Amino acid sequence: MIVFQGNYQNISILGISLYHFNQNIQLILNLNKFIRYFQENDSKLYMLKFKTQIYIVNKIKKQKYILQYKMIDKSPIKLDARFRKEGMPTALKKTQKIPLQDSFIQQLYHIPNFVEHVLQYDESLSQKSPIMTALQKLIVDLIMSKKKETTAEELYQIMEQEYNGRFKTLEEFIKKLIPKVEDALEQYNSILSVSVHEYKYQYPIKDLFEGKIDQHGIESSFWIIKLQDVENLTEDWNKLYVKEQITIKKAPKILTFQIENQTPKFVFEEVIYLDRLLLDNQENLQDEQINDLKSKREDILKQIKELENYNNTGVSITYLLEQTISIVQTQRDELLDGDPAVEAICNLIIDANQKLQELKNKLNEINSEINNTMINFQKNKYVIHAVIVSEGDYESAYIRWKKSWFCFEDSHVELKDDFDINSLNPTNIVVIYKDGQLKSQFTPSQGRNLFDFDEESFLKPYTELVRKDLQQIASQINRNFEQELASIKQQQQAEEVNQQYFQRYNSVVKILNMKTSFNIPPLANFAVFLSKYQNQMDDYVLWQILDCAMRDVIQFTIHEIRQLMPFAQRLKNLFQSHPHKTPSILIVQQRDMQIMNFRLSEYIQAKQIANILIHGIQCALENKILYCLVSLKTLLDFGIKNPLSDNAYDIFKIVILSVGINLFQTCYQQQYLQLWESLQILMAFHPTLPDRDLVAKQNYRFIKDILNKSNKKTFNSDQIKIIKKFISLVDDKKQIDISANLLLQRDETLQKMCNQDYETDHYYWKLDNKDNISDQLATQIKIFRTEFHYALEFYSIIQKTGEIVNYDDRLKIGVHIPI
Repeated sequence: MIVFQGNYQNISILGISLYHFNQNIQLILNLNKFIRYFQENDSKLYMLKFKTQIYIVNKIKKQKYILQYKMIDKSPIKLDARFRKEGMPTALKKTQKIPLQDSFIQQLYHIPNFVEHVLQYDESLSQKSPIMTALQKLIVDLIMSKKKETTAEELYQIMEQEYNGRFKTLEEFIKKLIPKVEDALEQYNSILSVSVHEYKYQYPIKDLFEGKIDQHGIESSFWIIKLQDVENLTEDWNKLYVKEQITIKKAPKILTFQIENQTPKFVFEEVIYLDRLLLDNQENLQDEQINDLKSKREDILKQIKELENYNNTGVSITYLLEQTISIVQTQRDELLDGDPAVEAICNLIIDANQKLQELKNKLNEINSEINNTMINFQKNKYVIHAVIVSEGDYESAYIRWKKSWFCFEDSHVELKDDFDINSLNPTNIVVIYKDGQLKSQFTPSQGRNLFDFDEESFLKPYTELVRKDLQQIASQINRNFEQELASIKQQQQAEEVNQQYFQRYNSVVKILNMKTSFNIPPLANFAVFLSKYQNQMDDYVLWQILDCAMRDVIQFTIHEIRQLMPFAQRLKNLFQSHPHKTPSILIVQQRDMQIMNFRLSEYIQAKQIANILIHGIQCALENKILYCLVSLKTLLDFGIKNPLSDNAYDIFKIVILSVGINLFQTCYQQQYLQLWESLQILMAFHPTLPDRDLVAKQNYRFIKDILNKSNKKTFNSDQIKIIKKFISLVDDKKQIDISANLLLQRDETLQKMCNQDYETDHYYWKLDNKDNISDQLATQIKIFRTEFHYALEFYSIIQKTGEIVNYDDRLKIGVHIPI
């Protein structure tokens, strides 16, 4: 509960819980509105508003970045994302030991002088050092690993065993690790130099990290410089050491600061100089002169601020004077030349601008004098190397690379141009500088895209430091990692295939359950056709569905499943939950594949027939009767007996019957050319039907009737001879070859249909395929039955009665043939 005491009644706001930040944003906003409302009435509320807002904003920032960290830590990682990207270093995964420990080890890898010494160690030539061996193994892993992340868990466990417990602070960890590394290197180098007279070890690792200070004549070592509540790192550090009379007797090559901070703003410089704090420089310091100059600079800055920001209003004095002139002008009816008030204000503006310029010039002179005084104390240059920040569970490291930063957040790594440390609002900060003179011929670069700087092209990669035996171990680890990922990938693919399989299975079942018309077999895909043919969804059907699912997801076929054992095993386990919907076995034998190939040829043939039948019907609807009958005759000549061929046969008879029915209407309208073409079609296609077929008999009777009803204008003598010859051949049951040339008519579309289907992959089918040829054929037949309903009606009657009629008798059986 937060209670505001003021001139008004007490007001309580309940339920503000920063632990439930996301649920109480609206209350926080209402709190700010409330404070703003009462701000003018109670001065105490103003301070409460300021402190409350700072507290809330800080908590919001912490929650934001902790939430981001948790999202990165817990979100599922894709397999490809587990590989280290080219040009990016391997990350050190957080182990939840002590704060900042993992990030400190991470930045050690980016100090070539440290890595160079660690990698030269060979335990086979020296007394074994488990800590040194584990550290060397970790660095080799960071250098050569293909994984995006690794862990220092083994190193930490060995150190805990060595020192009988965990470490409480980062400083304690460093003070235990570095001496162990140094001892191992000293033993190793002493063995190598047994033949060297008076060999003296130089302690290169301690020189990197251990420094010495002097306070009141007492010397002590330091590994980390600890500070609290720092706003400006360099200034606050200098002030503290001057106040405590501490000087640096020996500076380490790697200078580490640890800051416990509660200030809202923290500033660190990318370059610092140690000269003023070095013991050797104390006699030459000119502090009194520098302090006097700085005091003068502060006075000038205050005067400039007063001119540019009068009474902290954000408005300059010259602006206020200019506004005063405007007010004077609006208050007077007319403005006379030489108005003394306006002239006086104008003179004040000129004086203020001159004063401001004089102050700025004086400021530049003092800054120049300070720089000239300090230039002798800028020889020991240190440059920023890394910044580590921590806030609760959240921890990140920023390591300098060229003009950018490598950002490490647990296993996530990215390259950033810059970062704002205050936006992270950390309470624990480690800032690490390295000696500007510290050089190495090696670089931690792991990718060419970070290695394209001409001035750095002479550097060698870390890999040249790794011994061949360690390279072989690392290579084997990478191979095992790739095999592990390949196995995981196959298992994930099995789950995807399983999902795809049941989508396809349900699609097939749905199609099979749909009612079909006109006795058309389902041709939506091969699996549907196979199910109908087998009269059940047996293994052949299920194999076909699985094969298509595998092709979709992993671009492998069911024949290659033997090569994918992790995939096959995982898929088998998934299929066990649905034994009646999945294949009994995953391995398809050669004999079974032959049967499926035979069924596939039948499916291809059925699709081809359906396409030709659709084309034939379309020709009939477009009144291209000859092309229609040629297409249908092509199907009948195949000699295949199935529902599609039965449909083709019935449609052929209806179309040819419609030609016969229309003979009399054409004759009546005296369209003799069209009449002769229709007669030729009837005579040419008559042999296609059996002699006993009622449609053949009916058309034969129509031909005789039309000849009897013709006159001299209807046919010429040659045409009459041909018709009579046809009648004679039919009566004598001889072979008919009249108008056979019509059967040779070329239909380019039909020609393509007879060939193209064998060039297409009919085995594989897409799940979202909407081109169902069975539906297309059913639609075409429905339209055909509407357009040819006269012929269809007549065909039904003669089929029912079993008798043919002549033209004059057509009305007796209720058939209307329009004339």
